[in-house]
Amino acid sequence: MDTENRMLNILVLDDSPAIRNLLRSILKTRTNVFAVESPSLAFKILDNENIDILICDYRLPEMNGLKVLEQVKTRKQSIEVIMISDSGDMDTVIQALRNGAADFLKKPFSANELWVAIERTQKISDLNSTIHQVKRNNQRLKNEVNEELFHPIIGNSEQIKSILQQIQMVAQTPDTSVLIIGESGTGKELVARGIHQKSKRKDELFGAVNMSAVPESLFESEFFGHKKGSFTGAFADKAGWFETINNGTLFLDEIGEMSMQLQVKLLRVLEDRIFIKVGHQKEQKFDIRIVSATNKTLDELTGTKVFRTDLFHRLGTFIIHIPPLRERKDDIPILAEYLLKQITKKMYST
Repeated sequence: MDTENRMLNILVLDDSPAIRNLLRSILKTRTNVFAVESPSLAFKILDNENIDILICDYRLPEMNGLKVLEQVKTRKQSIEVIMISDSGDMDTVIQALRNGAADFLKKPFSANELWVAIERTQKISDLNSTIHQVKRNNQRLKNEVNEELFHPIIGNSEQIKSILQQIQMVAQTPDTSVLIIGESGTGKELVARGIHQKSKRKDELFGAVNMSAVPESLFESEFFGHKKGSFTGAFADKAGWFETINNGTLFLDEIGEMSMQLQVKLLRVLEDRIFIKVGHQKEQKFDIRIVSATNKTLDELTGTKVFRTDLFHRLGTFIIHIPPLRERKDDIPILAEYLLKQITKKMYST
């Protein structure tokens, strides 16, 4: 609500002439006031005037105040509504506030109570505007980061077409764990990001962890987080991956390099979907899609005793194989052209 350089526009909707005249006399000294007796007239004004606040009676002809509130919030979310009623029924009050009313006043109310409600409503509106602006800025920043980090999967070979189809398919089931198998440099993280971007979790965070670089002694701290003072060097509270990426997608790279002890810890938390921060007693649930990757073949991963079969089945509900570029040579010219364009773009933008 941008009201710094103008007076508030307030619409009063009440079928009582006495109430309309009273509110008009109170408000006209500091605001622009519109006053009508029916919802149909109110909607006409809302469509043609820049109304900031609607003061709406509960008992009305045509429809009740809750129905008016619902339609106003559907038409113009930015308009704040103060409900008024000669009834103090708590069910009505609660329903109005749940449906988006900024405040509720019981008749009769004083001029001072009305102004307090209006000032409180202005603060709510300013806060909502700030929240919406922050969300827009965050979305813009997220888009810029994705544009910088997420490169498309380049290729026109049958293998690439098949991978894109698999990404599209598995993305529709946001809880399915995915195992990506391919040699180093084949684009396993690109596939993982592609799954995230096409899923319902796309507006949440994507996190990537190199499992070969996680020491056994720091697994709980890295994934569960810790409380300040829980161990030497814990100078502040820290959120782990499961808390930070909650509702998003966590990419576990190089899972084939994990020690057996680390595999046991990971399996237990994935089975229970519950973790406890180091130095804390409270259990926390998490909802994350796990996408993992390895440069080992299926035989190397499952044919020896270096990787737990139960963890493999937990991580590999859906498996995507990425062939190396030497097996899809038709993609080389397309990939070379794309890389040349990217290099040229960076050279001319600096």
